[in-house]
Amino acid sequence: MSSAKITYSYREITRGARIRPLEPFVKEVVLKKGVQETHGYVVATLNNIELSGRGDIVYIDVGQEEGIVPGNTFSIYKLPRRAFDPDAGGEVVIPGALLGKLVVLNVQKEAATGIIIESARQIERGDVVRLDL
Repeated sequence: MSSAKITYSYREITRGARIRPLEPFVKEVVLKKGVQETHGYVVATLNNIELSGRGDIVYIDVGQEEGIVPGNTFSIYKLPRRAFDPDAGGEVVIPGALLGKLVVLNVQKEAATGIIIESARQIERGDVVRLDL
């Protein structure tokens, strides 16, 4: 367990909020194509919100080790899933769908911070990200 003293806040802070080092503010990002096929997952969101959309900050589980750099773009997908269909009398597969896109703002060794630039539907932890080549 760790503790910290809050000396300045940009927003309200709620009980249970996580702390992490302050990231530098990114004013401009030059878009860059990816060089190799890479995929990962949305693992967290800024302020721990459950559903994200355009303009929200998310964290993904790929980073410098996979060759990710600021400016890379990722497509965000919902994984296919099984559901019970009473009309069919059994389980059916609901296909995955493209949910949106994000641009990487900051990269660490095993993770990256991105901003969602397009969203057709809500995005949540566990959604798949695939590097745009």
